[in-house]
Amino acid sequence: MKVEKKLFGLLLLAVLLFSFTSCLSQPTRSRTLDNEIPKEQTATVFINYSIKVKEYNGINVESWYPKSGWSLAPNIRATIPAGDAEFLLDYDHWIGRGNYYYVFKNEDVILKYKFEAGRQYTIGFNSKRNEDTSSRFRRVATIEVWDGIYKDRSPRDPNKILASWIIGEY
Repeated sequence: MKVEKKLFGLLLLAVLLFSFTSCLSQPTRSRTLDNEIPKEQTATVFINYSIKVKEYNGINVESWYPKSGWSLAPNIRATIPAGDAEFLLDYDHWIGRGNYYYVFKNEDVILKYKFEAGRQYTIGFNSKRNEDTSSRFRRVATIEVWDGIYKDRSPRDPNKILASWIIGEY
């Protein structure tokens, strides 16, 4: 009887652990905007799951996402033509700080950036100390373009941040 209880406990723990770790990783969908453009003339952009791109340079790309809404929004790895890009996007991002959560949500935001051919980028969120205030406790939330692919977090090296837009303060 004791062995059965231990086995049941271990099985329950394994199921809970598997369920918890599967919630932490978001699926990634790969999308290519134009298959006719040679690979050496494209850039790869990893887009955080809290960002939903609706248009790229006026082209509707909402088909990149499932119809079920934000709860199942995947990360997107998009192959786009190099050069100037304009994204029309929505974002819904939460930041936890102690016992508080701060929600940054907006629709129809335009983000412009020039992507170089053959390079990889990430569009994601970051949080950092507000340099414009004397208070060390005030922080700003930003959407940033990073040099390279960062699936789980922002880069620790500030030299990897290529562009930054403040979306709020907390």
